[in-house]
Amino acid sequence: MRTLSGALDGPSCREGRSGYLSSMDVVSIEDAQDRLTELARRVERGETIVVTRDGEPVLDLVPHRRISGLDLEAGGAYLRAHGITNPIPTISDDFDDPLPEDILLRPLA
Repeated sequence: MRTLSGALDGPSCREGRSGYLSSMDVVSIEDAQDRLTELARRVERGETIVVTRDGEPVLDLVPHRRISGLDLEAGGAYLRAHGITNPIPTISDDFDDPLPEDILLRPLA
């Protein structure tokens, strides 16, 4: 793990899990409590900070992403660009009717 000073330490590095953490700054949970405002500013700039307890990762501080809904206009543009005029060409009138017994694996009781 790379601590905020850049040094490698902690049991995770010795156990071969450092690939995920080596590119992120790591801070203990106690240190994070004392420096939350500073860490929040760094996260706002796009950094990811791993918070640890007893040398083990417990959470990541990551930039907030707005949750957006389905972009129907983009979907329509995609369909038009690929020449798809009817994405669901046909649905049979009996689509949701019960299946006949001869199709079922065993007859209904």
